[in-house]
Amino acid sequence: MIVVGCGKAKLAHAAPARDLYTGSLFVAARRYAEARGVTWRVLSAAHGLIAPEVVVRPYDQVLDLKGEALATWARKAACQVERVRDEEQTSAGAAWGPVELLAGSRYAEPLARELDALGIEWRAPLARLGTGYRLQWLSRAEQTAEGRV
Repeated sequence: MIVVGCGKAKLAHAAPARDLYTGSLFVAARRYAEARGVTWRVLSAAHGLIAPEVVVRPYDQVLDLKGEALATWARKAACQVERVRDEEQTSAGAAWGPVELLAGSRYAEPLARELDALGIEWRAPLARLGTGYRLQWLSRAEQTAEGRV
């Protein structure tokens, strides 16, 4: 599973989550996830984990929680990851690799702690990279996934 962090830039009207967020990092991460052909979800401050096809209204909320409120948000999102994994393993019988966290550290770090607590492997290939390097990494990885490189 790939978890793509939402973004501040959004359409002005309700749309499927895959289309609602319009920022360059989100669009690049979405294209990478779609090119990989694996399950992916949007990680939202307001909604936790959202399937790409779920229609969402625009909202103005960032993840500025602290302490127990942040832990509660992250626990909810981690349980959502676990639920998707369990459903897919039951229906398809496929084994999962590590969850790829393509989100900023404000979102990825608390989620990663909760995934650890559930025994779910994860990796964050964009951690500690600036925006330009994230965009370059995603572009190269998307091209590789599509067989263009």
